[in-house]
Amino acid sequence: MKSKLVYCIFLWAFSFSAGYAQKIKHRFIAKGESRSQLHYIDQFDTSNNWTIDIGITSRDIHLIDKNRILVSCKNGFIEFDLKTRKKVFEIHRKEYVKTETVLRLENGNTILGLNNKENSISIIEITKEGTIIKRVDFPNLKTIRLLRLSPEGHFLFGANQDRLIETDWKGHMYANIQIPNTKHVYWIRKMTDNLYRLTTGYGASFVEVNAKGAILKKFGDTSNYHFFSRPFEMTNGNIIVSNWTGHDWNAGKKGVQLIEFDTKGNIIWQWHQADIAGSIHGVIVLE
Repeated sequence: MKSKLVYCIFLWAFSFSAGYAQKIKHRFIAKGESRSQLHYIDQFDTSNNWTIDIGITSRDIHLIDKNRILVSCKNGFIEFDLKTRKKVFEIHRKEYVKTETVLRLENGNTILGLNNKENSISIIEITKEGTIIKRVDFPNLKTIRLLRLSPEGHFLFGANQDRLIETDWKGHMYANIQIPNTKHVYWIRKMTDNLYRLTTGYGASFVEVNAKGAILKKFGDTSNYHFFSRPFEMTNGNIIVSNWTGHDWNAGKKGVQLIEFDTKGNIIWQWHQADIAGSIHGVIVLE
């Protein structure tokens, strides 16, 4: 009798959460890594959906105004107009080889994060014309993924697989924190002097850690997911995380592509359409 009651409660909880998730819909842009594509998905009206072929390996993605998308590529960056779905600007130079991540500054300049051939990391700032005006090298660090800025204007990025790095143009280290159970720290945001949010790559989790690297909060796990890459933080506090599943064309079949967690870590929405997209590296939610 007790086991039957437990089973009934489980079915009720599952049906409730499934029904709740079905009511949630989003409009979003997803960057497909394994097929080098941008996808616009409108769950309110799927006839609006479209796909753009980027045409080159890309990792980072930003909405730089209401109608333009900025994406990194292996030797620079590309900008696409969302209304026309056309490429409107691009810059590629040998000096930017192995670009992994890109940031547009308010003055119109662009910051690029590079993985150098000699297994070191460089950060450069370039003008609109592509001239390098600043550069800092980190010979003891390797494997940068996404570069972001702290509230103070410091650089935030993962390195050496399990390191959270906070630094600046002078190379001063404000933080060099080892994160447990992590391989490829992918994305970082600094919340306060003693609190960071990050995704753990093959650790397949979204975590909050203090300045000593102690994990204070953790969403996701290594058994159900493959690789947590770029997340999107909703205004209501929810987190939508990209679950990357591999480099091959049909990698989207290997697992759910996007997961939405509420503030308590409950999964309230998922997106998995392998017929539309391969593995997903990043998402920007529009509504």
